[in-house]
Amino acid sequence: PKVERSRKIRYFTFEQTEAFFGQLEQPYTVVHGGRRRRDGSESQKHYDTKMVPTKYKVLFYVTLFAGFRRGELVALTWEDVDFRNNTIDISKACARTKGGMITKAPKSYTSNRLVTLPSEVMEMLRTWKTEQEAYSISLGSYWKEGGYVFTQDDGRQLDISTPNKVFKKIIRRYNETHEDQLPEITLHGLRHTNATLMIAN
Repeated sequence: PKVERSRKIRYFTFEQTEAFFGQLEQPYTVVHGGRRRRDGSESQKHYDTKMVPTKYKVLFYVTLFAGFRRGELVALTWEDVDFRNNTIDISKACARTKGGMITKAPKSYTSNRLVTLPSEVMEMLRTWKTEQEAYSISLGSYWKEGGYVFTQDDGRQLDISTPNKVFKKIIRRYNETHEDQLPEITLHGLRHTNATLMIAN
């Protein structure tokens, strides 16, 4: 028999979910420079105001409303997205091996599934597709077309560790400016949040 591991599953409450998605719309400042030189002086600091890229906003909404695993997200191609029926077909997933990233069948037989998403989330996906297409044209031959929904800056498949890193950065930025702290869950915690909110509804 399978041994059940006793570990506490961490996820967002409804209020924490709202706070996280609110943070996606907030500008943030990145500081460049300010390093110590050999003579002890500090280099000049430059400040850039940025917004969370559309790509990641869409990725987090899709994760929450569809309950995808990160390997399934990274493996998504536009061929899997059906805008007419508001569905996404999950038939593959990515994993990291010693030889690099591979695409394989999902975690289990039941992981192959057709997921229906709210029309608002699908509209966000459509907006991202248009933005990605315009960006790829502007890059010309530098763009490596692979048909992936979520990509690196040159069109290659997004690394499987990137969504979780970006997710945690956004949580930390929120916690730096708010008293009501968000728990530092992993991206997989959004999958559990999805299940929790569905049960609550």
